[in-house]
Amino acid sequence: MAQSIGGGGGNASSTIGLMAIGGKSSSTSRGGEVDVFNSGSIQAGGNAILAQSVGGGGGHGGLAGGVVAIGGDGGGGDGGKVSVNNSGMLATSEKSAAAILAQSLGGGGGSGGGALSADFWGSVSLGGKGAKGGSGGSVSVTNSAGGSLETQGNSSPGIAAQSIGGGGGHGGFSAAGDISRLLSASLAIGGGGGGGGAGGQVEVQSSADITTHGAHADGILALSQGGGGGHGGFSAAGALSLGSATLSLGDSGGQGGSGQMVTVTNGSAISTGSADDLNDFRAGNDSPGILAQSLGGGGGHSGMSIGGTFDGAGNPDGSLALSLGGKGDGKQAMSVKVTSTGPTINTHGDRSPGIAAQSLGGGGGSGGFNVEADAAAPGHERHPGLQYRRQRRL
Repeated sequence: MAQSIGGGGGNASSTIGLMAIGGKSSSTSRGGEVDVFNSGSIQAGGNAILAQSVGGGGGHGGLAGGVVAIGGDGGGGDGGKVSVNNSGMLATSEKSAAAILAQSLGGGGGSGGGALSADFWGSVSLGGKGAKGGSGGSVSVTNSAGGSLETQGNSSPGIAAQSIGGGGGHGGFSAAGDISRLLSASLAIGGGGGGGGAGGQVEVQSSADITTHGAHADGILALSQGGGGGHGGFSAAGALSLGSATLSLGDSGGQGGSGQMVTVTNGSAISTGSADDLNDFRAGNDSPGILAQSLGGGGGHSGMSIGGTFDGAGNPDGSLALSLGGKGDGKQAMSVKVTSTGPTINTHGDRSPGIAAQSLGGGGGSGGFNVEADAAAPGHERHPGLQYRRQRRL
């Protein structure tokens, strides 16, 4: 087992004052480069070879409270480059035990800090922005002739090479309120979601035989996947006075991260499941010979917004609630190339293609919904009653 794991960022402290700005979390660190060379025989209950580089997760931004309040933020670290070269005989016996597992994982972005604001005449509250997730580094696996790979358990692939970007942090919430005998106004804006980190390039070259016996046990799995975008923060603004106005904006979700190029070159025999296991309907199911995927991350959902006012004098009153939806875009995936010149690829289970190659972009996030309510004191004309609006999904 060879690992390099970056440290996570510390959470920021909260702040209270007339004008308060939540602290920004301390910096995270990236995972370092990991290289593994093996030419011997390994028999293991768990993973025979585990090579992993993991970026540190981002700390959460601090909470802010005051007449003017702004939440803090913090970001995730990148995963480093991972390389495995094997020419030995590898065998595993338990579930979730790959012969070779090589991963580079970006750290998740920290969530933005919340913001609370209140006063007797006007208040402003801005939620902290969610931080971007760290990117996955490049992953390379070479399985040379002379050895062999065999796994027995479920969820135990022969080779799993993965580069996965970290998810973006969620935007901080925002809330603002006023109580006044005269005029007042309040503004609340939720923090935007952080973008997902990109997956790195993945390359697998194999010229030694691979055999797996369990379900969900691919012969070769090669994956580059972008992280999902964080959700936008919700917002709420309210005012109680003789004449008031509120503005509440739920911010947009973060963009997903992109999947990168995936290349698989196979010159060996691959078998998943086995003829001896056919009496067990679970044995070997969902176990492709080669599964190569580039997947874009999905966009985050936009934050909801709520705005309301109450006019003690019964005068016409204004309230507005808006949601900045539709910006949590999914991200694209890149090309996938599989070349197999080996003698055979045999799969024995259900839903187990010989070769599956996929490039799939991420879906967009949903738009936020809005609620707006205006009311007047008893005995006066109400304006304009309770309203509900839902933003269309983009």
